[in-house]
Parts: sequence; structure tokens; C-alpha cells
Amino acid sequence: MKKVKTRKTWKMGDIEIFIMASLGLLFLIIFAYAPMYGIILAFKDGDGYLNIMKAITQSDWVGFYNFREFILDKDFQNVMLNTIGLNLLQLLINFPAPIIFAVLLSEIKSKRYKKTIQTITYFPHFLSWIIFGGIIILLLDVDTGVVNNILVNLKLIKEPINFGEAEYFWGLIIITSLIKGLGWGAIIYIAAIAGIDPQLFEAAKIDGANRFQKIRHVTIPSIALQLLYSLFYH
Repeated sequence: MKKVKTRKTWKMGDIEIFIMASLGLLFLIIFAYAPMYGIILAFKDGDGYLNIMKAITQSDWVGFYNFREFILDKDFQNVMLNTIGLNLLQLLINFPAPIIFAVLLSEIKSKRYKKTIQTITYFPHFLSWIIFGGIIILLLDVDTGVVNNILVNLKLIKEPINFGEAEYFWGLIIITSLIKGLGWGAIIYIAAIAGIDPQLFEAAKIDGANRFQKIRHVTIPSIALQLLYSLFYH
């Protein structure tokens, strides 16, 4: 007997799921794939064009000329050394910092105080680098910056420091990136600490472990195990 194909009807739940999936796809198209069109500008002579779209559509095609000029530039070596050096330092400092912050935060007993610290440290993540950078520049201003005023009043420095000088650049970049990403980066580790079995801490306490030993032998290994489990089994 020949089977009759029935046309599937869309239910309200199916429509809602489709709309939600479509919004996610639309987000990727607009913010991830559409901007890729701007890569063309790297292969064009965009000098003299204030309008980016005009530079992309009307400027002359120059191939790899811009790349060649960049590599042969006299400042290319310094740019590469600064870029590689800063990234390595950020990796060495900014990677363990959220873990340490999450562990220290977990040791705070007051829930209200803990939530206040979390809110303050999460906030910079939601600011764009343009806004966040502008705030940092205002805080570090030689004449009106709050940081210089505090340091002078505390007698830590004799006169205001110009943080815009090259000697402060590396430290400034690392510290600002650390402030911006510390709270948000610690979320996954805070969640991992929250998932540790309290009986492990009780057992460590019975064995005579102090707070530091609990962190070393229970908290950190448990975080590592949970992260490895989520990495390989999810």
C-alpha cells in the first residue's frame, strides 16, 4: 500500500524556536560576516578617502602593496616586538589573575560584600574599549586626573606623572586590560568553586588543614578537574 505523505504543520512552539534561531543567525550575519567585506580595504589605496565605504568601492586596487610597505617600514620591528611582548605578558598575568580573584572572592563570608565586589568588577566588561579608554585617560590626566591627585596627596610622588609617556605604556596596557576583564573572566572559576562538594572542605578541616591548605589541596585541584571535565566531555 502506497504511503501518503502528510505535510507537517507548524505549531506555535516551532515558530518561536525558528524566530529565536533566526535572530541568532541574523546577529552572526550582521556582526560577524558582513564586516568581513571591509577586508578588501587592505588591498586598496584608501588614502585620501574619509568615507570608508567610498574607499572600499572607488579606490584603486593595489594588491599586497600595503602589506609590503608595512613590513618594510622602519618601525615594523618595534611594532612587532611591542605586540608580541604585550601579548605574552598579558597571557602570563591576565590568565592566572581571574583564577586568583575567584579563589579570594570565594573566601569572603559576607554575601552582600561579595556581590558588591562582583558587580563592580563585572561592570568594566560591558563598556566598549573606546568608553573605557576615555575614562582611563581622564583618570590619569596630568592636571585634572584623580590618580595623580591621590598619589600627590599620599606623598607617593612629588609631582604629577604624565602616564602618556612611552615608559608607562606597557604597564598601562596590562593594568587596564586586567581591570576590564578580571571580573568577567572569573565567572567560570566562581561557578566551578560553587560546584565543589562542601564535604571535601569539611574533610580537610578535620585533617587539620588551614585556609591556605584548603585552597591549595581542595579548591584549585577541583577547579582544574571541573574545567578538564567540561573541556573533554561537553
